[in-house]
Amino acid sequence: MIQFHYYPIGNMFTGVIIFMENVVVRQSDWLLVHILRINTVIHDKTLYFPNNWNIIIGEGCSGAKQITQVLILFLLYPGPWKHKAWFIPVSMLIIHFTNVFRITLLGLAINLNLPGIHFIHNQILRVFFYIVIFGLWLGWEEIFVKRDIKEVLAERNL
Repeated sequence: MIQFHYYPIGNMFTGVIIFMENVVVRQSDWLLVHILRINTVIHDKTLYFPNNWNIIIGEGCSGAKQITQVLILFLLYPGPWKHKAWFIPVSMLIIHFTNVFRITLLGLAINLNLPGIHFIHNQILRVFFYIVIFGLWLGWEEIFVKRDIKEVLAERNL
C-alpha cells in the first residue's frame, strides 16, 4: 500500500503534529486536574492516572488530521469567501477543543474504571468527533451555501 505521509509538506506537518500533541496533552491534563479534580501526571505526551492506566497522545489523538480535513473541506466546498475567512479558523478551533474534550472524557472514563475503555475510545468518542465535523459542514451548508444561492438567484431576477 502506497502512503504519501502528507507529501509534499510532510516535514512541516510533522512539526504541526508534535506541537498539537503537546498542546492536547497539556490542555486535557489541565481540565482533568483543575476541573474534574483527577490527579494525573504528564510525562512526555502521556497522561498517567492513579489507577495505572494511561493515555498516550500520538498522531491520531492530536486532532491535526481532522483539522486538516476541515480546512480542506471548507476551502474546496462552495460558499462565500467572506464567510470562509472567519468560518474556517473558528471551525478549526472547534475541532481542537472537541478533541481536548474527547481526551478529557476518555480520562474521566479511565479514572472511573468504566468497562469497555477501548470501545469508548474507538467507537463512542471517535464517532462524537466526526458528528461535530458533520455538524460544522451541515451548518455551513444550511446557513451560507443555501443563503448564497438564494442571494444569487434573487440578484438575477432583478
